[in-house]
Amino acid sequence: MIKNLMMAVACATVLTGCNCSKNAADNAIIGDWSIESAMGKSTLEGENPTTISFTKDGKMNGCASVNNFFGDYSYNKGQLTFNHVGMTRKMGATMEIEDAVTNAINNTATIKITDNTATVGDKQGNTVMTLKKK
Repeated sequence: MIKNLMMAVACATVLTGCNCSKNAADNAIIGDWSIESAMGKSTLEGENPTTISFTKDGKMNGCASVNNFFGDYSYNKGQLTFNHVGMTRKMGATMEIEDAVTNAINNTATIKITDNTATVGDKQGNTVMTLKKK
Protein backbone atom coordinates (compact mmCIF):
# COMPACT_ATOMS: atom_id res chain seq x y z
CA MET A 1 0.00 0.00 0.00
CA ILE A 2 2.78 2.45 0.95
CA LYS A 3 4.75 1.38 -2.13
CA ASN A 4 1.72 2.21 -4.35
CA LEU A 5 1.28 5.57 -2.63
CA MET A 6 4.96 6.41 -3.12
CA MET A 7 4.68 5.42 -6.81
CA ALA A 8 1.61 7.66 -7.24
CA VAL A 9 3.44 10.59 -5.61
CA ALA A 10 6.47 10.01 -7.86
CA CYS A 11 4.25 9.92 -10.97
CA ALA A 12 2.44 13.08 -9.89
CA THR A 13 5.78 14.81 -9.36
CA VAL A 14 7.02 13.77 -12.80
CA LEU A 15 3.76 14.85 -14.47
CA THR A 16 3.76 18.17 -12.64
CA GLY A 17 7.34 18.71 -13.73
CA CYS A 18 6.33 18.14 -17.35
CA ASN A 19 3.43 20.58 -17.07
CA CYS A 20 5.68 23.22 -15.53
CA SER A 21 8.15 23.07 -18.40
CA LYS A 22 5.29 23.27 -20.92
CA ASN A 23 3.84 26.29 -19.11
CA ALA A 24 7.25 27.95 -18.98
CA ALA A 25 7.49 27.74 -22.78
CA ASP A 26 3.96 29.11 -23.15
CA ASN A 27 4.69 32.02 -20.80
CA ALA A 28 6.33 33.96 -23.65
CA ILE A 29 2.89 35.22 -24.69
CA ILE A 30 1.75 36.19 -21.17
CA GLY A 31 1.72 39.92 -20.45
CA ASP A 32 0.98 43.28 -22.00
CA TRP A 33 1.76 44.07 -25.64
CA SER A 34 1.50 47.18 -27.82
CA ILE A 35 -0.07 46.56 -31.21
CA GLU A 36 2.38 48.32 -33.56
CA SER A 37 0.54 47.51 -36.79
CA ALA A 38 -2.57 45.68 -37.96
CA MET A 39 -3.34 44.52 -41.50
CA GLY A 40 -0.32 46.48 -42.72
CA LYS A 41 -1.52 49.74 -41.14
CA SER A 42 0.41 51.56 -38.41
CA THR A 43 -1.58 51.91 -35.21
CA LEU A 44 0.61 54.63 -33.70
CA GLU A 45 -1.82 57.47 -34.55
CA GLY A 46 -4.83 55.82 -32.90
CA GLU A 47 -7.26 57.66 -30.67
CA ASN A 48 -5.96 55.54 -27.78
CA PRO A 49 -2.89 53.29 -27.63
CA THR A 50 -3.63 49.93 -29.27
CA THR A 51 -2.86 47.10 -26.87
CA ILE A 52 -3.46 43.44 -26.20
CA SER A 53 -2.85 41.55 -22.94
CA PHE A 54 -2.72 37.80 -22.37
CA THR A 55 -3.26 36.22 -18.94
CA LYS A 56 -2.14 32.82 -17.70
CA ASP A 57 -5.76 31.64 -17.45
CA GLY A 58 -6.44 31.98 -21.19
CA LYS A 59 -8.07 35.41 -21.17
CA MET A 60 -7.15 38.32 -23.41
CA ASN A 61 -8.21 41.95 -23.59
CA GLY A 62 -7.07 45.18 -25.14
CA CYS A 63 -7.84 48.40 -26.95
CA ALA A 64 -8.32 48.63 -30.72
CA SER A 65 -7.86 52.44 -30.80
CA VAL A 66 -11.43 53.46 -29.97
CA ASN A 67 -13.08 50.39 -28.41
CA ASN A 68 -12.00 47.79 -25.88
CA PHE A 69 -12.10 44.09 -26.73
CA PHE A 70 -11.95 40.94 -24.62
CA GLY A 71 -12.23 37.19 -24.91
CA ASP A 72 -10.44 33.88 -24.59
CA TYR A 73 -7.35 32.68 -26.39
CA SER A 74 -5.58 29.41 -27.04
CA TYR A 75 -1.82 29.31 -27.68
CA ASN A 76 0.06 26.13 -28.48
CA LYS A 77 3.32 25.66 -30.42
CA GLY A 78 2.96 28.86 -32.44
CA GLN A 79 -0.77 28.48 -33.05
CA LEU A 80 -2.93 31.30 -31.67
CA THR A 81 -6.72 31.40 -31.75
CA PHE A 82 -9.24 33.75 -30.18
CA ASN A 83 -12.66 32.64 -28.94
CA HIS A 84 -15.72 34.33 -27.48
CA VAL A 85 -14.45 37.77 -28.48
CA GLY A 86 -16.55 40.78 -27.52
CA MET A 87 -16.08 44.49 -28.04
CA THR A 88 -17.55 47.79 -26.98
CA ARG A 89 -19.07 49.70 -29.91
CA LYS A 90 -18.32 53.43 -29.78
CA MET A 91 -17.56 55.65 -32.75
CA GLY A 92 -14.32 57.61 -32.86
CA ALA A 93 -11.94 59.55 -35.05
CA THR A 94 -9.68 56.60 -35.91
CA MET A 95 -12.13 53.91 -36.98
CA GLU A 96 -9.82 52.83 -39.84
CA ILE A 97 -7.26 51.70 -37.25
CA GLU A 98 -10.05 50.12 -35.22
CA ASP A 99 -11.23 48.17 -38.26
CA ALA A 100 -7.67 46.99 -39.04
CA VAL A 101 -7.16 45.69 -35.48
CA THR A 102 -10.57 44.00 -35.49
CA ASN A 103 -9.86 42.39 -38.86
CA ALA A 104 -6.46 41.19 -37.63
CA ILE A 105 -7.99 39.61 -34.52
CA ASN A 106 -10.62 37.87 -36.65
CA ASN A 107 -7.94 36.41 -38.95
CA THR A 108 -5.34 35.37 -36.37
CA ALA A 109 -4.02 31.81 -36.67
CA THR A 110 -0.30 31.89 -35.73
CA ILE A 111 2.18 33.85 -33.67
CA LYS A 112 5.96 33.91 -33.72
CA ILE A 113 7.56 35.45 -30.64
CA THR A 114 11.18 36.60 -30.72
CA ASP A 115 12.44 38.35 -27.60
CA ASN A 116 10.04 41.30 -27.04
CA THR A 117 8.40 41.29 -30.46
CA ALA A 118 5.75 39.09 -32.01
CA THR A 119 4.46 38.58 -35.53
CA VAL A 120 0.86 37.41 -35.74
CA GLY A 121 -0.18 35.64 -38.93
CA ASP A 122 -3.27 34.33 -40.67
CA LYS A 123 -3.83 30.79 -42.01
CA GLN A 124 -2.08 31.68 -45.28
CA GLY A 125 1.05 32.93 -43.48
CA ASN A 126 0.40 36.65 -44.05
CA THR A 127 1.29 39.02 -41.22
CA VAL A 128 -1.87 40.48 -39.68
CA MET A 129 -0.37 42.17 -36.59
CA THR A 130 2.98 43.11 -35.15
CA LEU A 131 3.31 43.37 -31.38
CA LYS A 132 5.90 44.73 -28.98
CA LYS A 133 6.01 43.59 -25.35
CA LYS A 134 5.63 46.38 -22.81
